[in-house]
Amino acid sequence: MVQKVKCRNHLLRNFCNKIADVCSRAGFGTKDLRMKVKSNILKLKTADTKAIKFRKNEEGFDHSQKSVNLKNDLLNILQHEFEEHEKCVLKYFCTKTAPDSDNLIPTLKKCGLYQKLMEFW
Repeated sequence: MVQKVKCRNHLLRNFCNKIADVCSRAGFGTKDLRMKVKSNILKLKTADTKAIKFRKNEEGFDHSQKSVNLKNDLLNILQHEFEEHEKCVLKYFCTKTAPDSDNLIPTLKKCGLYQKLMEFW
């Protein structure tokens, strides 16, 4: 029996490649908006890595609870990086509590790019 194990590096490489692929295709917002998202791939990857590292070393939770916490963190990364901080509740992740004036989430949702990007999480 073969068991497939997904490592962090493999996950992040595929994640970055998929975002870059979507951002290089027309059909999801303006080219400027897609390039803005593409230019933030490294920030998204860094936030993913930070969440993984934090949850891996977190004490006081069993493996299943750590997984749930990590999933919630990962689902919030897109909002966090594009300046919507309503779900940023942990200080290790973010200290902001309100949407920033540069909040791109409504624009990303309007053109369908947000929904497409959320498929990768």
